[in-house]
Amino acid sequence: MGILARFTGLFLAVAILSQAGQVHAQQPPDIQTVVASYKQAIIKGDGATVAALFADDVVVSDLGTTASGKAAALEELRQAFAQNPNFSIAFSDTSYVLNTAIQRFAFASDPIRAAGFNRIWAIETLVVQNGKIASYTAVFDSSDAETVRFLKAVSGQ
Repeated sequence: MGILARFTGLFLAVAILSQAGQVHAQQPPDIQTVVASYKQAIIKGDGATVAALFADDVVVSDLGTTASGKAAALEELRQAFAQNPNFSIAFSDTSYVLNTAIQRFAFASDPIRAAGFNRIWAIETLVVQNGKIASYTAVFDSSDAETVRFLKAVSGQ
């Protein structure tokens, strides 16, 4: 093999490895990273980070309200925070199945406490595609007695 052939082979190998490194560096964050970032952003009330984590076409079904698209989802989130002064939240451990995360969270706010409740539990499901939250669903956890009492109280039962 001539020197030119060796040099060409070496050049191609370096170019391929360099491109492979660039492709690897451009990979979106994995689901665990996205969910951890989401949890921290919600705890801190960091809307900018949540916005960055939502896909442009995110679909949100949040405790009885729905929104499609990032702008509508962020407006829904903004309204939820505005209606719940002194909002606090704590997350359970997260279970992962492929690109889906499932967790519980307990939350409280001034209106919830004023109604005589310490906290409300919900179950949350996030689907992550290409490093972004593509789908978000939260439903009240009807296995929790205090949450059930809260739901009955707000529905007038």
